[in-house]
Amino acid sequence: METAFHCNSRPRDMIEEMESTYVEKTKNMDNKWTQNMWDKTWAKYLENVHMFISSKLNNESFSLRDKQKIIDTSLQWTKADFNIFLRHVNDRWNKNIK
Repeated sequence: METAFHCNSRPRDMIEEMESTYVEKTKNMDNKWTQNMWDKTWAKYLENVHMFISSKLNNESFSLRDKQKIIDTSLQWTKADFNIFLRHVNDRWNKNIK
């Protein structure tokens, strides 16, 4: 039960933190454009991460320890990819305004 709670709260907290960071980092950009970037790019990425993690959690051949490692690694990669996404958004915005 601890792992199930842990699995649900960590990603949710991380996504909320990402949303706050995104809003802060894009506050000087067009809101409609930044929302579109979030919805069309980052939200789709997060859906894929969710599907990947869910498929592993539902696979009975993985031990609880393996499942936790998969979750931890996936969340680490997601954090790193979020920073890349932020740079991408910033670069695209800067190219659009020039």
